[in-house]
Amino acid sequence: MKDPVFIDAQYMHSKNPKTFEVPTQKELNNIHADDIVKVCVMGERFWVKIKWIKGDKIIGIIDNKLINEWAHGLNIGDVITFYKYNIYSIW
Repeated sequence: MKDPVFIDAQYMHSKNPKTFEVPTQKELNNIHADDIVKVCVMGERFWVKIKWIKGDKIIGIIDNKLINEWAHGLNIGDVITFYKYNIYSIW
């Protein structure tokens, strides 16, 4: 399991609330296993299928091909760990 450094989407929103939208806390609290969410590593945003949630901690599987695999070492199908505050959007 890889554990890269994810961007804090909630922090980004707090700095730019009019131009940087993120899910509400209510929406984040309603995500479940098998939902698909978008996160960001090193400027690359990508979709992740949620497999497990406990509190704010999430384990998921990368669900699309990544462009900068060489830079961050992540690939489609990798299992990753992140937190609700890292979520940019919910599909």
